Amino acid sequence: MGMTSCSVIKLHKRLDDYMDQFILSPDLRILLAFLLAALITGMIIPSLVNLAKKKGLVAHQTERTSHIGSIPNLGGVALFSAIMLASWIFWDVKMIGSFQFKVVSILVIFLLGLLDDMIKISPFKKFGGEILATLVLIMLGGVRITNLHGYFGISDISYLSSICLTFFVFILIINAFNLIDGIDGLAAGIGIVCCATYGIWFWLAGYTEHTVMAAATLGSLLVFFYFNVFSKKHKIFMGDTGSLVTGVVIAIFTVQFNQQTIDQSKAFAIYAAPAVSIAILIIPLFDTLRVFTLRILAGQSPLYGDKRHLHHMLLDLKLTHLQASLIMVCMNVFIIAIAFIYQSYKPQTLVFMGVIAAVILSYTFIISILRKRRLNINVH
Repeated sequence: MGMTSCSVIKLHKRLDDYMDQFILSPDLRILLAFLLAALITGMIIPSLVNLAKKKGLVAHQTERTSHIGSIPNLGGVALFSAIMLASWIFWDVKMIGSFQFKVVSILVIFLLGLLDDMIKISPFKKFGGEILATLVLIMLGGVRITNLHGYFGISDISYLSSICLTFFVFILIINAFNLIDGIDGLAAGIGIVCCATYGIWFWLAGYTEHTVMAAATLGSLLVFFYFNVFSKKHKIFMGDTGSLVTGVVIAIFTVQFNQQTIDQSKAFAIYAAPAVSIAILIIPLFDTLRVFTLRILAGQSPLYGDKRHLHHMLLDLKLTHLQASLIMVCMNVFIIAIAFIYQSYKPQTLVFMGVIAAVILSYTFIISILRKRRLNINVH
């Protein structure tokens, strides 16, 4: 018995030594995570499409949808599988403890979305699952916002305030991504922009493990985007599974980004991190806030489904799904650029106001173009 235990310990040590020799460069792990996630997604999606069509697991056309026909909606299965497998393989084995609770939380969100895509669950059950997944990350995984970076004159915050704020941030981001998944390419396109932005910063700042996860998510979303927008034979939607998984992963990046920029002496520290993270997520956050406000003012529940989203307005002008998605993605990139350019300005509230001004100007510009085109359409 003692010899067997000793052999296992020696084998484990040899495996660790082998992994240390094999993975010489953090950049190699990042690249391989990106490529593996892209490969897995590309291999799984055609099989998922065929299975979904046979089992009737499709999104049917209704008065509230903007697609034509019945389209398989299990793309989230491919996204989850690729992101988790690639991240797990190339995450540093010495830091696997910080990864396990992220896996558990994302798994809960994945199962929640899958149930909703297959049998439809009530909003309350859905929200309950989101609460569970978020609490796993906060209470067990220690993924919390602990500092407001001097906004409103506040830096460190209490433990209870930290839990409440982080909970709100997670729930908001997860549902914001769920709500913008209304046309081809939009949720994936915004997800690509967010992952690329966070991933580049993590890489520059030396946070390899989160760069690995961002690279895996980016690789998976890029391949999914192709099937979602351009493929005819294997066209697929990400469904609630995909939008919820994408949302929780990006929520994790958002919290980590804000936490890792508290110490301003570190390389590539962002002075106004909260405002910059809002800019990175501006499209889902702004559109969700706008639609919720309009619904409440109309005396409706904010959760009531309608076609008041900005992407629906773009489709009303006879734009294609791709054109509408690209307009919103470009708007997002523009606001992110503004935030990074001015992130060092003091006080931080100035950067926040600059982000809000950029949003209002971009939105006003788009609305003015829409009105002119609508007039032209009506005239002709």
